[in-house]
Amino acid sequence: MIAEQLGLSRTPVREALRLIEKEGLISCERGRQVVISNTSMADLDELYALRIKLDTTTVRMSVLHLTDEDITEMEDCLAIMGANDPSENYLEFDEAHRQFHMIAIQSAGARHIQYSTQLNEHAERYRRIYIGQTSSYDRSRFEHEAILAACRKRDAESVAWLLAEHYARIALIITAQVEPQFEPRLVRSAVAIALEGRPGSTCEHNVEMQAAEVDILRRPKGGSTSAVKTGKGSKS
Repeated sequence: MIAEQLGLSRTPVREALRLIEKEGLISCERGRQVVISNTSMADLDELYALRIKLDTTTVRMSVLHLTDEDITEMEDCLAIMGANDPSENYLEFDEAHRQFHMIAIQSAGARHIQYSTQLNEHAERYRRIYIGQTSSYDRSRFEHEAILAACRKRDAESVAWLLAEHYARIALIITAQVEPQFEPRLVRSAVAIALEGRPGSTCEHNVEMQAAEVDILRRPKGGSTSAVKTGKGSKS
């Protein structure tokens, strides 16, 4: 029994499990058996589309109110992330990573922060898949540095665009590795909307570029690439 292992009564444990089940992370089956919910690409698609929509809208306002102290905190978080290889010190890395993203939106208000935090926590089990790849980790570090640079300038639009690409890249790479045949239409739609108005490129071009970057992961050994739906003719 979980309660016995934790040295607690059943009531607080039952309430905690009820709250976790409400968030969709577990299911309590008949006979009180607790089952951890499986990851799925449909869940990832919806989750990251929501993160793109919420966080990019939020930073367009909140970044303008960042203080010098906030920027210093973000720099400290980035330094901690750089000093901790996630394959060896994942908890230290992930704590700094979560804080890095939350600082940028902390002036948005309690409800925004609460919902964004919840989505961030739900994304953690998918991030473990993504961050396990060395090339993904290196790319992620570059993207965080670019987000920080835009935050220093209080360039809210650039932060939103960079964040949208960052989230979308994670979702696309995970999908390509785990279930290549799955089409993340919600993510593609969300990132296309978030990138509207970006100078020098069209939304369709950005979505196509992201698909091209992960297309190599869809290739079977010794075979041709599988089709990646992009552009105006695709369902995105």
